[in-house]
Amino acid sequence: RRFVALMLDTSAVLGWLERKTPGVSDAVRSAGATPLIHIATLAELHERVARAEAVGAASTEQRRQTVEFVLHRLGRTPAPSEIDAECFGCLSACTSRKLSHNDKWIVAASIIGGHRLLTEDARLHAQVMGNAELERTVVGRGWSSPQIVLTG
Repeated sequence: RRFVALMLDTSAVLGWLERKTPGVSDAVRSAGATPLIHIATLAELHERVARAEAVGAASTEQRRQTVEFVLHRLGRTPAPSEIDAECFGCLSACTSRKLSHNDKWIVAASIIGGHRLLTEDARLHAQVMGNAELERTVVGRGWSSPQIVLTG
């Protein structure tokens, strides 16, 4: 099935913009359209800036530049809806508590939107991909199968 758009989680944004990870850059380039992010990703990026500011870290300016790029150059998934909340609940029931709430919201948005999610987070990938219970649940509800690509 063809995906609608490429979504980046926080690890993929950082891999692309700060670490310059070739796999992430290649995936973004080959997508052919502006990648999307979820509001939880934006919140995590803002958190990184605030934490760096709090300790006077040298990385503060780079982190601010990453947020600015994301704010002005990347698209957003729609605001979470009732269907995203239902999908979040299904993800929570089918995955370990080790998967963060933010990751569940991001994955839910990718499933509901039919987006391919790019991540450098091996734990996220392992929790979702190949999860037969989750696959049955989302397909049974008529949603897209998770499409999570691990890179990095």
